[in-house]
Amino acid sequence: MKIVKNYKAFIHNIKKNLSLLKILKIRNMLPKFLLADTIEEPDKTFVVHTQKPRFIVECDTDGFDTNQQIHWIDRPPKENTDKEEIIDNARGFFELQMDIIDGMFDNMQNDKD
Repeated sequence: MKIVKNYKAFIHNIKKNLSLLKILKIRNMLPKFLLADTIEEPDKTFVVHTQKPRFIVECDTDGFDTNQQIHWIDRPPKENTDKEEIIDNARGFFELQMDIIDGMFDNMQNDKD
């Protein structure tokens, strides 16, 4: 009987660890930030923070701080400095992505000329 109990516990631990590995694998597949837009609101851009604390920054395509709204998925950090740091990271990501997109459009224009 003891062997059966140990076997069941062993199988349970394997299943639990496999589930944990799947979760970790999925989390590692996502980048820290994602950039999104929608045709329903073409002047809006969304920066999605995929790690805890998760949030979405809604802003105008023209600038990160223009008409900005932050939608928290998880509880926001209690410390303002922590909150400011991750929002600054989102701003940096947004600005880098916009520079890359602008560069792509500039190259397309140069190729047409």
